[in-house]
Amino acid sequence: MNLPKPSGPVLLTEAEAIVVHDALIAAAAGTHPNGNPVPYLEAADRIIVAAQTYRSAEELTRGYVQASEIIARQAEWSHKTFGPGTRTQGVLDHLRKELVEVEKDPYDLSEWIDLAILAIDGAWRHAARIESGEAMLFSEDEIGQSDYAAAAQLVVDTYVGKLAKNFARTWPDWRTMPADKAIEHDRSGE
Repeated sequence: MNLPKPSGPVLLTEAEAIVVHDALIAAAAGTHPNGNPVPYLEAADRIIVAAQTYRSAEELTRGYVQASEIIARQAEWSHKTFGPGTRTQGVLDHLRKELVEVEKDPYDLSEWIDLAILAIDGAWRHAARIESGEAMLFSEDEIGQSDYAAAAQLVVDTYVGKLAKNFARTWPDWRTMPADKAIEHDRSGE
């Protein structure tokens, strides 16, 4: 049975989550939670989709406050160290240099983290410039701790939203795709 995936997050109560969890464990073991053999494996798709959606939402929000606090600290440091403004071209130039480093040694985790730090730097700088009505989150001359926090929260919110969107998209089987090329989601429904 090929069931449609939900278009957005499926919100489950704690009791429902426990039922889904138990059903997944049972399906993996080949038994129904009541101990009988699983004659209903066609329902596994529905269980797995619900559990993955629940798990992804739960995992994405775990540490949510901490992530925005870390990004706010990075934003404050970056603003003081590299100056105000979006610095788009400077950040992109640095990203290109770091990509070369990753290509030289893809097993150096610190180089991958450099890319993440730079991407977050570009993101908070542009989030801070997004217009909210007539006002900016902060001006380049006057910036305070709450402004860093607002920009950081917008980055985290956008990250979580984009990740949830990617989870809901249809992707080709990675085994059928070349390992040295990007794997794009199915755009036929867009």
